[in-house]
Amino acid sequence: MATVNTRDAAAPAIFAALEKRLASNKAAAEGLSQVFQFNVREPDAGWTVDFSVSPARVTAGKSERAAVTLGISDDNLKALVQGKRDLRDLYQHGDLRVDGDALLARKLGFLAALA
Repeated sequence: MATVNTRDAAAPAIFAALEKRLASNKAAAEGLSQVFQFNVREPDAGWTVDFSVSPARVTAGKSERAAVTLGISDDNLKALVQGKRDLRDLYQHGDLRVDGDALLARKLGFLAALA
């Protein structure tokens, strides 16, 4: 019988921390006015970060208004926010998919140090 890894997903804690950061620090959203969609895999989940409202809002689920959609595994999302991997590395190795306005992927600094 195969053993199943039941580790907890990192994405819910990361996006909860982001929501807290955006509520308490308006500078964290400075210069952003778009909607970011995160499609997280392994386990599958969707998260929307909406900078078009003030304060910026983080919600579970998917948005039809996203300017950019980012596809990333839970492990790679955690590595990104911890600074263990950077955007270029993730993208070049096929671990980050970017659909929509690819230039917005460069503005993911708001995720830094959330885990």
